[in-house]
Amino acid sequence: MFAIDLVDDDFDKLNIFVDALEVMSVGVSWGGFESLVLPAYKGNNLANLQERGLPASHIRMYLGLEDPTSVLADIEQALNQAYGPQ
Repeated sequence: MFAIDLVDDDFDKLNIFVDALEVMSVGVSWGGFESLVLPAYKGNNLANLQERGLPASHIRMYLGLEDPTSVLADIEQALNQAYGPQ
């Protein structure tokens, strides 16, 4: 498990990033093998995140058994969709 914070708290970019992921799915783990992503901000819990010291751009990721290069490529292409190629 690891987490990333996007460069800004733009909820639209957060949604674009998460929706663009193809290898990783949105969800929580119940002991499965798949890679998962879970954004901390749900659109209505900003006060709770601030109390916990988390930015709205905080995203938790759980790595499964997929090829690590596929997961990295998936994250990269999703970032490119949200922010444009770097």
